[in-house]
Amino acid sequence: MIKKAARHSQVSHTAGANGSVGVSKDAQAQAVRPLWVIAVGGILYFALVFAAGWALGPVRVFWLEPRVGSTIAVLMEQPFMLLAIIVSARWVVQQLAVPRTPVVRLGMGVVATSLVLAAEVISARWMRGLSVSEYMAGLARPSGLVFLAMVGVFGLMPAFIGDSRGGARGGAS
Repeated sequence: MIKKAARHSQVSHTAGANGSVGVSKDAQAQAVRPLWVIAVGGILYFALVFAAGWALGPVRVFWLEPRVGSTIAVLMEQPFMLLAIIVSARWVVQQLAVPRTPVVRLGMGVVATSLVLAAEVISARWMRGLSVSEYMAGLARPSGLVFLAMVGVFGLMPAFIGDSRGGARGGAS
């Protein structure tokens, strides 16, 4: 299990032999932590949701699409993806004790969204033999627009998800 980092820390300054003032290791660690949370949280959030999409994708493509068409198949998949997004965002926020600040939460979403879009383009090329322009053209169809809307939800979810420390609006720890 991922250890939760300390939520609060005192910033202390130390005076050097020459009278210069430095920042303690604790303060340095506290300054780096939000960047670490953005990067690791975004990667972990991406991995969890992408794994769910990877599991659901073949069901949609090989079973649903031939029966109901691409747009209906994508629409049928979205409630399951939304559930995966919500559960994954909440889990990552709790496990990493992600601060309730918009910059950190949205940063985590931006990292995850960048990774999911890169993975989509790569998998479209690798698995379906599509060029980037062919893939982008497919996003203009109704099923692509549904996908893009869900990617937007995916990117924003860490900022809106509640956590066990303070509910939907967050709170003081």
